[in-house]
Amino acid sequence: MRFVLILTLLLITFALNAQNGMEQQIDSLENELKIAKTDTTKVNIMCLLTRAYGGIDSVKTFQRGFEALKISKKIGYEKGIMNAYIALGGGFMDYFDLEKAEEHLKLGIAQADKAIAKDPSKQNLKLWIRGNYNLGVTYGHKGDNDAEIEYAKKTIPVAERIGDTIFVAVAYTNIAIKYLAFKQYHKAYGGFMKSGALYEQLNNPDDFVYDGLFFSELLYEMDSLTKMKKILNKVKTYLDKVPNSINWHLYHSHLGMYLTGIGKYDGALAAYDKSSEILKKQN
Repeated sequence: MRFVLILTLLLITFALNAQNGMEQQIDSLENELKIAKTDTTKVNIMCLLTRAYGGIDSVKTFQRGFEALKISKKIGYEKGIMNAYIALGGGFMDYFDLEKAEEHLKLGIAQADKAIAKDPSKQNLKLWIRGNYNLGVTYGHKGDNDAEIEYAKKTIPVAERIGDTIFVAVAYTNIAIKYLAFKQYHKAYGGFMKSGALYEQLNNPDDFVYDGLFFSELLYEMDSLTKMKKILNKVKTYLDKVPNSINWHLYHSHLGMYLTGIGKYDGALAAYDKSSEILKKQN
């Protein structure tokens, strides 16, 4: 129960972070759409908006996605058809219409396979990666966790080949979280070791914090408290670069877990109090 609660808190926190940043992106994209001069440019922006609206506005998610698909079919824009199907599949996944998500993602992947056979460009491969990865997540939502992990693993070599380091890191993080949730700790450990090294290479504070907090949870479960403290120290180093981060309360709650694990109960209580204090200030 404790793990499920902490996992849920982490996912909610990072979802809120993502949503706040996405709203700014949406405003920018909507402004670009207003001044777009060609149908292909409009389609590309609409597909970006379909993904951006996912989890924020269901009406606009599907309005933009189906509009992009309609225009693409009308003008014979194959990349737009592929892009729209995959974006719509992601949208249906966001709103847990899993049958339609699977249907649209498979249509998009089929288009991507054809496109790559003729033109294995980075853009086409990125769409192929997104479609396959999201199809795996859809299977995971349906309860087929093995399929989710296999699809994620299938995308990693392609992402590595085109130099999409951030995708590779995120894929390893998500695979590791999946293994952690099902108590396959040694497999999760391998994933976090790979993702953590990539996030340090990228030097992105938010991503390292996201990964590191999950990793510290794993190390607690593995009774590897010395390593847990090292990871929490690294997380704090990155959080220090973002003084107003809403993730400080999670750092202190995980520090409380560590201090509990080593028997320093007064320190643990102080850490939990600090976490509670931050949450109250954040309302």
